[in-house]
Amino acid sequence: MTTCHCGLNTPYEGCCGRYLDGETPAPTPEALMRSRYTAYATNQIDYIANTMKGKPAIGFERQHVAEHNKDITWEQLTVIDAQADTVSFMATYTDTSGKKHCLAEISQFEQQGPQWFYIEGKMLKPPKNGPCPCKSGLKFKRCCGN
Repeated sequence: MTTCHCGLNTPYEGCCGRYLDGETPAPTPEALMRSRYTAYATNQIDYIANTMKGKPAIGFERQHVAEHNKDITWEQLTVIDAQADTVSFMATYTDTSGKKHCLAEISQFEQQGPQWFYIEGKMLKPPKNGPCPCKSGLKFKRCCGN
């Protein structure tokens, strides 16, 4: 039994796996965001492409994203806030040189029938002297902002 990458500490098959396998659409924006993170972590780029609309979908190059994604290891997802059609999150990853990176975003979602779609993302930049959203207990500049 494999634990899902999305951070919920549940089996993949009963968590994001059912969305990635096309068994059922993600029922909420947070579930879609978590499943998209899992798709990045498992290099399932078609799922990423198929769950976006609007500006993010324009010019999305599956091959380029897949190639870039092979060079990183997704480490952790932290949902900061999830309300209605908006999810704030932070994802950490490591590149091939071993350097840790942080992606923090406020994501906007839209529902069309039973399916939710990612439609926009705005990068979050925590204050350098503020606490890191990854909840490490360190200041952002000493943790993910380093």
